[in-house]
Amino acid sequence: METVLHYIKKYAETQPDTLAVCELKKHLTYAEYWTAIRKMANVLLQNGIKKNAHVILRCTQNIEYMVLFSALQYMQALVIPVERSTSPERMQEIRDKVDAEWLISNKESDGLRWLSPKKLMEQMENTEELDVPLPNADSRSMLLFTTGTTGSSKGVVMHHKNDVAIAGNVMKGTQMKPGNVEIIPMPLNHSFGIRRYQSDMIGGGTVCLMNGMAMIGNLWKMLEQYHATSMAISPATLGMIFHLSDDRIAGYADQIDYIQVGSAPLPETDKEKLLRYLPRTRLYNFYGSSEAGCSCILEFSRQNKNGCIGYPTVNSLVRFIDEEGDVIENGSEKQPALLAWGGPIVMEGYYNDPELTAKTVVDGYVMTNDLGYMDEDGSIILVGRADDVINYGGSKISPAEVETVAIRYPGVADCAYSSVQDPITGELPVMLIVQEDEFDETAFQSYMQQQVESYKLPQKIFYIEKVPKTFKGSLLRKEIKKIVVFASDYENTYMEYNVQLDPEAYNYVLHSGIKIYLVPCFEKGLWTTGENSSYFVTTHEKLLKGCSDELLKWFVNEYEKQNRKKINEQDFYDENRNIWASSVLPYFMGANYDEAIRKYNKENEFEKIDVPFKFKNNKKEDKNIYYFTTSNYDDYVKFSEWYINYLLKN
Repeated sequence: METVLHYIKKYAETQPDTLAVCELKKHLTYAEYWTAIRKMANVLLQNGIKKNAHVILRCTQNIEYMVLFSALQYMQALVIPVERSTSPERMQEIRDKVDAEWLISNKESDGLRWLSPKKLMEQMENTEELDVPLPNADSRSMLLFTTGTTGSSKGVVMHHKNDVAIAGNVMKGTQMKPGNVEIIPMPLNHSFGIRRYQSDMIGGGTVCLMNGMAMIGNLWKMLEQYHATSMAISPATLGMIFHLSDDRIAGYADQIDYIQVGSAPLPETDKEKLLRYLPRTRLYNFYGSSEAGCSCILEFSRQNKNGCIGYPTVNSLVRFIDEEGDVIENGSEKQPALLAWGGPIVMEGYYNDPELTAKTVVDGYVMTNDLGYMDEDGSIILVGRADDVINYGGSKISPAEVETVAIRYPGVADCAYSSVQDPITGELPVMLIVQEDEFDETAFQSYMQQQVESYKLPQKIFYIEKVPKTFKGSLLRKEIKKIVVFASDYENTYMEYNVQLDPEAYNYVLHSGIKIYLVPCFEKGLWTTGENSSYFVTTHEKLLKGCSDELLKWFVNEYEKQNRKKINEQDFYDENRNIWASSVLPYFMGANYDEAIRKYNKENEFEKIDVPFKFKNNKKEDKNIYYFTTSNYDDYVKFSEWYINYLLKN
């Protein structure tokens, strides 16, 4: 068969009553799905969309979206699926980058001819089926956008033959059985989600569509209603299942044939839970990319080497490239090389970017930035990204290797390994850790000493609330770097000022009614840098400035009022009159604070000021503690300066 559409047509004729695509409350058989595709193609044609038109399709996880997607492919328009939450600015960027003419979405966008999905579906009711030749294997099937975590996202042009070859990798790799029924909560505008759908269509199976995991209860309903036999989920989604439903998944141990986890590494604790709850369920992880689909597959129960991503799949070719650009034999642990993928899975190229395409696709192989090698068993072992490698005094360290070891320690919920600049060693390795209740730092350090070479041990550990990741669970290395730089600055400042403070004064500020905060927010996730940071967090040095007598007087008066005793002003600032209290955000709770936020919003038309929310300290709600959050550090600077002045005036 040449395209996915050929298979859909085939099954519409040979197994017309088999369910093709489903939602919780509706579904289409293969016969109904094929009819809907051909009718929708006619509707699109009547509305002005013609062969080879470039059409942006806003993703929604439902049957209507799949009908529109397949109809565009059927009439040989170039479909460009985008994320449902794509901003207007981003939509304009995509339009210009791929010469898009049309937009199918519930919202209009400047510069694009707009069609409403709802109105299109209404028109389909009284429309005849369009009878046109099916596209051939060498024609373009879609244009996918990369996630853009390492720079500007790119438009990846795929052919129908690529789709079929990648689907073959999925089917062969997972040992997909006839009649597979798969739950897919993954976005269908990205490679992971759309490849799952295509694999089931080629296999004559059933796809159960879910709008992410917003309603966790729908997962269990679908498992029951459609007797689903497989799932394709991200590690983040899996974590949510465990968090909200604990071990409920164990009740489906005899039903679920396999689970495919993709897009990011699976935390060790979650892997162990799955293997324990579903002992007869095969658990897979795919390594892949938008440019070359699902290239390598790992079965967790069989392969557990550090950094292992599994075996190359049936339609995948692999090669390794050294620093000189020469092809080498498999690489080695001591001399890892750049990984490249070839075969029928490889993209045509990046749309309208021949220069970048030439750099990326070399001799028919997609060049990655992953360093690795093939071991004696034929498994691919990754040691990290070429640009992520840390140079610690001449020794090269792969962050991924150390992270894989650290995440296995009980009490480490998540982690990230990075570095800060050091005048002696060049880079100093550090680690961010999201800790659980049972975490013991001394025991953790002892564990790491036994697992990795001494030079790979983190020289500093910072404790955070959340590791910055993409929606798919991949680490955002640039944001992680920001955090470790900030945390290192914080630590140095914190220690400097801490030793200058009278211990009694310090302890009072930590635990009194005076609450002093400036809590940075990275990627919408709160983070802290130590045990006391829920009470006291210093900021960047740009907020450390000379203390005015007025500010000092205000702070001391408030301190004395709360504490009902006198205190020496000298305890609050250093010899340069840099007051430690002015390096944070001081405020009091109540109407005064609420009024301040309203006033600030009104004066500045500032949309990023959040309504304060209650913070749970030590699992007990403290009604006197609120956080003020925004994702922009400069906004903190601006607001903190404004609020200090507001307090002084009021």
